[in-house]
Amino acid sequence: MNIILCDDEPVFLESLKQKIVKWAMKNGHMSGVMVYSFTSSEDLLDDWQHGLQLDAVFLDIQFSNELNGMALAKEIHNSDPMIPIVFVTSYGQYAEEGYLVNALRYLRKPISEQAVDECMNVLWHQWTTVQAECISFDTAAQILRLPARSILYIEASGHYCVITTTDDAAKEYRIKWPFKSVLDRLPKQLFIQCQRSFAVNIMYIRRIAGGVLTMSDGKQIPMGRGFQLDIVRKFREFYIEGCDD
Repeated sequence: MNIILCDDEPVFLESLKQKIVKWAMKNGHMSGVMVYSFTSSEDLLDDWQHGLQLDAVFLDIQFSNELNGMALAKEIHNSDPMIPIVFVTSYGQYAEEGYLVNALRYLRKPISEQAVDECMNVLWHQWTTVQAECISFDTAAQILRLPARSILYIEASGHYCVITTTDDAAKEYRIKWPFKSVLDRLPKQLFIQCQRSFAVNIMYIRRIAGGVLTMSDGKQIPMGRGFQLDIVRKFREFYIEGCDD
């Protein structure tokens, strides 16, 4: 997991890095965590555009005479909306803008070890969950392979299932498979059934309110009464609490 830290205060950067390394040591993840530090938002943008892998970003908002952190976050989000961004800041007036880039957390400076630990628990849980490989669906008409993270939701339609994805080329795929068989093929940590004929990818849930899920593409999906508690529990694990490994 490549964790990127970007802040123009070197002393703060080193302190944050040490807290993350300490979390990794306590949880047995030293071999799975790499931490890269940047004091320049524009240097980070340049390295990312030239191939640096970002699995999670801790990002200050204010940079002197450089691209500010919110603008950098929007660049990253527009390219890959699933890269989690944690803002580290002394200011509290950016929460509304942060919603636009799906900010995972706002951590106010100075940042406690407990706050870092809680944030890293969620980031690690998300990262390990989305590492699922491609899922294959074979039918007489086609062989379909889709990365799990590209699937938004699946809807049963008669003898078929319609799989909606984030792919630009073909957003929907229609396969002649029983709905239950499709559910059995999906990673349980990432997908959840929300009604008798519908399952969604937790990564793309943006809001749960009034018995309705709002997805990242704006689609609103009513939840079946018997599914609501499980959906809320899994959503909290993925975005708020993480899981103890």
